Amino acid sequence: MQKPLACLLLLLLAASGCAMHYDITVLPIGSVIRAASKPKLSEDGYYVFKDALGQEVRINRVRVRKIEAVNPGDPPSKTLD
Repeated sequence: MQKPLACLLLLLLAASGCAMHYDITVLPIGSVIRAASKPKLSEDGYYVFKDALGQEVRINRVRVRKIEAVNPGDPPSKTLD
């Protein structure tokens, strides 16, 4: 009984640690967008990802200053000064 319960808890712990969000700092004013999926660079030069509402977003790579992995519960990164 102990072994299956321990395996289940370990599996749940591992699965919960995999959920990452990403803060994307966008130029020119340094605003931050929270992405629910990992941004991927497309062949046409756009980062493509899903936002917090599940909508697909495309941002030109020239406008992206920084992409930072964050935990889902963390507050958004501050904008640039």
